[in-house]
Amino acid sequence: MELMDEKLAENNKRVPPELAELVFEVQEQLGELRETHNGSASALAIAMKERRGELEGLVATTQEELERNFARWDGGAGERQELVNELKSALSKIAYLQTLTRDVDRVLESTSAN
Repeated sequence: MELMDEKLAENNKRVPPELAELVFEVQEQLGELRETHNGSASALAIAMKERRGELEGLVATTQEELERNFARWDGGAGERQELVNELKSALSKIAYLQTLTRDVDRVLESTSAN
């Protein structure tokens, strides 16, 4: 992005709208898992592991989208500013999804250690 005189964070400081609900759901589930100290923790941990798989799938799908956009960029197809916006959007999604995945891993590690 810097080679195109663009910064990822420029005009891009909000949770991508299509991820907002997912971000809030995962954070809520993580909070519940952190606060649980009884037998229901294992059921919550299983659900969180499933959610982690969902996040990994979304990262893979978004990376494919990113690759298609870079191919369009390299091929000269499409309007440049539109492509830049799409590239920034995909990179932002990946960053949020990776942060969520990291948070899930940390909570799962801490609950399995208890």
